[in-house]
Amino acid sequence: MTSSSPSSPWSPPAGVSLAWLLLGLFALFLSGLFAIVLVVLRTPFLSQWLGNALPFRSALVLHVDLAVAVWFLSMAGFFWSWLQRESLWSWLAWGVATSGVLTMLVSPLAESGVAVINNYLPVIHAPLFLGGLAFFVVGVAGSAALALWPGNDRESTPLAWPLRAAALVTFAALLVTGKTWLNLPQQWSVDSHWFETLFWGGGHLLQFVHTLLLIAAWWVLLRPGRESWFRWSTLLAVVPVLVALPLSWGLAVDSPDYRAFYTDLMAYGSWLWLFPTLPLLVREGKGKGVVWASAVLFVLGIGVGVAIRADNLVVTAHYHGTVGGITLAFMGVVLHLLRPQRTDGIKVYGSGLLLLILGLLWAGLGGAPRKSIFSHLPESTWDTLLPLLLVGVGGLTALVGLFLFLLPSLAALLERLNLGQRAPMWQGGLAIVLVGVVLQWFPAHPVASLPTPTVAQPQPQEDPELRLRFQQGAMMLHAGEYEHAVVAFHEVLSKNPRLPEAHLNMGYAMLGLQRYEAARDFFLGAVDLRPAQANAYFGLAEAYEALEDLPAALGAMRTFIHMTHNKDPFLVRARAAVWEWEKSLKEPKGPVKLPDKH
Repeated sequence: MTSSSPSSPWSPPAGVSLAWLLLGLFALFLSGLFAIVLVVLRTPFLSQWLGNALPFRSALVLHVDLAVAVWFLSMAGFFWSWLQRESLWSWLAWGVATSGVLTMLVSPLAESGVAVINNYLPVIHAPLFLGGLAFFVVGVAGSAALALWPGNDRESTPLAWPLRAAALVTFAALLVTGKTWLNLPQQWSVDSHWFETLFWGGGHLLQFVHTLLLIAAWWVLLRPGRESWFRWSTLLAVVPVLVALPLSWGLAVDSPDYRAFYTDLMAYGSWLWLFPTLPLLVREGKGKGVVWASAVLFVLGIGVGVAIRADNLVVTAHYHGTVGGITLAFMGVVLHLLRPQRTDGIKVYGSGLLLLILGLLWAGLGGAPRKSIFSHLPESTWDTLLPLLLVGVGGLTALVGLFLFLLPSLAALLERLNLGQRAPMWQGGLAIVLVGVVLQWFPAHPVASLPTPTVAQPQPQEDPELRLRFQQGAMMLHAGEYEHAVVAFHEVLSKNPRLPEAHLNMGYAMLGLQRYEAARDFFLGAVDLRPAQANAYFGLAEAYEALEDLPAALGAMRTFIHMTHNKDPFLVRARAAVWEWEKSLKEPKGPVKLPDKH
């Protein structure tokens, strides 16, 4: 590839920029492997085959974190490093971030932890995973700080506008997250509500970082002659953040007003920058298929967001559109830079992603819940099969395209990076060693006492004391002594975190305490451990009903009916609930209260 002229707004990156690109492509590759698990478990017939053998929730955490947080923020490091002078500090920032990613990947193999499926940044609740995530964030923040440091000749180029703005918004997101953490109860909680609240404000602001990086990627691919649109787009993408910070500062972080504020910020402020940008796409985008495909997916994602009415697969379709649009633009930048031998993967990826989004939207409008597998279909009708088959076909097609893009791109990058001849790499390696040493003293927390969704299913009778505590917990649960039941099952899970019955009964204890989000998480954990456990779906339906998510409750209860035997005493009540919920969804009425089942 020939070098750009000194006056060009984009010259080929080298050194630490390529190292960040390697980290991003590596994360995208691994996220694709985890996505195979998710697609299989969401595809009818295939999920019947593998539904009992693969950990859906842990794979979901790693897929989302690698595909969004690590891939996107590594691309941010790639762009920011282009603004920097290569130095010890830039390599150390990359080394710390890389250490964090490697630690996150090792964590599920090295320790027990529960997969907490919260929005924006799901986590595995374990010291190594959370420590690795913290180190990755520190490395990214270091790269952002260096991008803001004055003294680089490239800081006067138009491309510096969105890149420096993205660095500033990154620190705004970290500031909001830090403030939230200081105002939350300082305890480690398995409840997804705690982590969702922690990442809610900062996660919304981080979407503006991704938007600014999308503007930068389109600039690289379009090379427009006029710069006015570029400044206007950057300004309109930053202004909502500048308005949000002072307005949200006084809101209680766990209040409905806080959640609604950032939801509205995303709904009304995340697309303003498109007004000056779309005319440019029409004028400059001829022959730029990657840019057009990226724009179509991104705008489709925003449009689907308007149809969100509940926590179902419509939400998944929404963020696959926006995330997919940004990913396509980044793919285009990689192809523009590396010129690999094969470039057809990006077309296959975009086509598959479009089918996936349409299938998710169709299934979501029918009430299919998020964050769960479909190994047991409630009804074998074309209305339920077709959208899920579309999800499977689209997802697998997108994965094929992803790997068709990644394999030649990684090969071209490794050849260009020439790791063996880069002396500064030892600095990043030193950071990796230092992070490993620090993690040896990472403060321990009682994560081992928390349930963890895995496949192994030891029986309680293997340990007489464990069996006794399990029986005591069951007695307390039947007696309505929910607090005592929680204590007993907590002890059971501390000794055997892989026991699905303990997850199930803990879920019913949480229902009794009216801690519905925690109940939902425990029931999902029980399903992840043993998908054929029908009672977990009954409890899950109760939790969703209490959370006022009737479509998800309806799906869970239908699954219970499909799986349970005809003599189950709660079958009549389950069918009655389905009838009432279907009626409620057609003619909205008050929620239907189900009887307790323990």
